[in-house]
Amino acid sequence: SATLAPVDLMPSLPGHASVHLDSEASAKMITMMTELNDIRGEYEREMLQLSAENAELVKHLQFVEQQAEQTIDGLHRSLQEARAKQDDQAEVLAGDRRKLEQQIARLRGEVDAL
Repeated sequence: SATLAPVDLMPSLPGHASVHLDSEASAKMITMMTELNDIRGEYEREMLQLSAENAELVKHLQFVEQQAEQTIDGLHRSLQEARAKQDDQAEVLAGDRRKLEQQIARLRGEVDAL
């Protein structure tokens, strides 16, 4: 059997009726408040964990971004070097072609003179 414990919720109001909470309701309220505190504690721990994981992910993404930028810079330099070599080879080939054309013209002149 439940016993009634009078609790005056608003003692400043004269003539206000007291609210009676039985011990079972009080125990349920205490249990619910404890559960809410436990849930809040778990939520705060999970938020701290997620925050730490997020910080790790951000750090990892910054590292990956830096690696990607270095790779792109390296590829860009390699491409510029390859283009420079190609330009140099084109100049050498153009010079070789001019020399061959001069030799052909000289040989034709000698053949025509024969």
